[in-house]
Amino acid sequence: MLFKIYKELFNKTALIVDDHEVNLITYSYLLEKQKIRTIQASSGKEAIAILQQNPDIDIVVMDMYMPDLDGFDTMQAIRSNDLISHIPIIAVTAKKGIREKCLASGANEYIVKPLDNNNLMPIMIDLLSKGTNYYAKAA
Repeated sequence: MLFKIYKELFNKTALIVDDHEVNLITYSYLLEKQKIRTIQASSGKEAIAILQQNPDIDIVVMDMYMPDLDGFDTMQAIRSNDLISHIPIIAVTAKKGIREKCLASGANEYIVKPLDNNNLMPIMIDLLSKGTNYYAKAA
């Protein structure tokens, strides 16, 4: 099977947030094959801390169901923080039918697992092509 390379994603940085190590490894592998630098967080609290320290991260891939601070609350916290509210977020879940809840919580797009090269990369390209001003809160 051929693995399509998306040159538009070269040298971007993605934060992957998931409480399952196998997902972190799998998503990192998928993104790193595209020459995307990855940073991993295993909780919502860790994700917020990483974003505050690295507000130049280009995009976030966020699991919705994590212990402590779930993806919904994490996205709301990100959107309420002026330093990091501009970063596009892709909500990832195994649960169908929660698209509107994800978008209302701050996601820019929603994907149902399993992630693969064909469903994730075109969404990332679309979101990143809009630029960070597209996601910044209206003044």
